[in-house]
Amino acid sequence: MLQLAPLGRLGFVTLQHRQQHGQVGCLYHSLYALLGDEALLEHANDVSAPRYYARLAAAGMLVSSLWCTEPGFSSTPTAFWESLRRRFTAASPGGAAHAPLLVNIGGATPGWLHQVAVLLPISPGEDIVHVSDSNFHEPLQFTWDGFLHSDYAQAYRVEMLGPADLDAYA
Repeated sequence: MLQLAPLGRLGFVTLQHRQQHGQVGCLYHSLYALLGDEALLEHANDVSAPRYYARLAAAGMLVSSLWCTEPGFSSTPTAFWESLRRRFTAASPGGAAHAPLLVNIGGATPGWLHQVAVLLPISPGEDIVHVSDSNFHEPLQFTWDGFLHSDYAQAYRVEMLGPADLDAYA
């Protein structure tokens, strides 16, 4: 069963947002959106995924893959998002309002992915999905239904961000 890390330990309530300049930078801009750490943006031009994950580990962060496929294969179906939301809501009764996700969608260059930060609503009654897409000047908000019909719900990779701390998990 999925387990949601204590989100308060990550130190965010809302997305921070910064537009990227140029063709690269989405990895670190999406991470900045969740964590608000300006130092992350110093690496925005580094497109190496292994160095990105190594930096996350060095910073005490854990990334758990929830969905992963390659462009050309099926992206996330609506049932995936609905199931994920139900599972997170059940795992966090009366707790967090949103789950922090790093979501990769098709990029402007064929075969490349574009990463965005998503706050998925998991509190009963919460319906707003927050998206930080560094291609845009401002963060985006969708109703649940609007999100399911957006490009952001057509993901090739969905990861959850959490602390790399054994004591954070039961």
